Parts: sequence; structure tokens; C-alpha cells
Amino acid sequence: MIDQNNQSVEAGVEQVALSREALEGIMSEVEVASGQISDIALAVEQQSVGIEEVNTAIRSIDTTAQTNAAALEEMTASSVSLSEEAKVLAETLGQFHGVAQEKREADPANLAPPDQDTPNARPKKVASAGGGAVDDGWAEF
Repeated sequence: MIDQNNQSVEAGVEQVALSREALEGIMSEVEVASGQISDIALAVEQQSVGIEEVNTAIRSIDTTAQTNAAALEEMTASSVSLSEEAKVLAETLGQFHGVAQEKREADPANLAPPDQDTPNARPKKVASAGGGAVDDGWAEF
């Protein structure tokens, strides 16, 4: 009976040793898992910061795009306005040109050849030493 008790005690001690080894293995795995969870938490935090930076950049791009769209709209309106003003100016200048043309045609003094002293006089060809006429370089307007 004592031998049997000794054997039971020895079996119990072996079971305790095996349990201890199993618990140490579990504790080691829990520490590894805990480290991995900490790493994951850190990575999630970094991703959150990165996502916030991306959101800030997108908001900035959106603001810039809206500003550019508004500026484009203003430039388009200005362009249309300037185009209309240019048409009106061209029509007005055309009227002045028409009045000036009518005055020239109606004024008999304009029918005579222009004098050299008048500002609108065209330069004449000048004779060269070789006897031929030389164009003085003025183009007819």
C-alpha cells in the first residue's frame, strides 16, 4: 500500500510538472498574442492618423477645386463681357470709319493729290543716279 501511494504521489508529481509546462507554454503564447495585439493597435492608430491626413488633403483639394471653379466662372463672365464690349467698340469704330470715309468722298479737297507737307501724304518715288526710279520703301496703306 505504501508503494502504491508512492506511485500515486509520483504520478501526481509528474502530472503537476506536465501541467506546469503546459501553463508556461500558454503564458508564453499569451505574451506573444499580447505583443501582436499591441502591434495591431499601434498600426490601427497610425492608419487612423494617415486616413485623417488623406481626408485633410482631400478637403484641401476640394476647396482649391471650388475656388478654381469660381475663378473660372468669373473669368468666363469677364470674357463674355469683354467680347460684347469689343463688338460694341468695333461697331462704334466702324461708324467713325464710315463717317470719315463719307467726309473724304464728299470733300472736293480730298480729290486733289496730297501735298508733301500734309501728314497723310504718301512718299513719292525718287530718281536715282542711274536714271531709274527708286522706291523709297514706303508701303501703300
